Amino acid sequence: MNTPRTPFKIKKIRNSDDYDRALARIESLMDAETGSYCFDELEVLTTLVEAYEDINKTAASEVLSGKRPLTLPMVRGLHEKFGIPIEALVKSQINVMSKGALALTHFVEVARILKNTRQTIGRKKR
Repeated sequence: MNTPRTPFKIKKIRNSDDYDRALARIESLMDAETGSYCFDELEVLTTLVEAYEDINKTAASEVLSGKRPLTLPMVRGLHEKFGIPIEALVKSQINVMSKGALALTHFVEVARILKNTRQTIGRKKR
């Protein structure tokens, strides 16, 4: 069985509501015949869903490993859905940001040393 042809609007999946709508549409297109307009829509939506899932997995992994800080909406969501105290979430982000500031300070120091080394080498060549 093939779902009737209806124009589909291709748009980026930006949030969980968009994601849920895309999944529902994919489910309705599962019986689409290969090569049909509906099958093309199914392939496009599947690609968008996979990209959205990959991005969210990567972001979650980076947050959990401390490479990326929580955003304010993430803090609110974790607090509301799981009852994690906001103070604990904010404190964990201060620690992540402190590590980032330390890394930036180290990077700036290394850059300063390299600049001074280049200037010294340049003077010796003259």
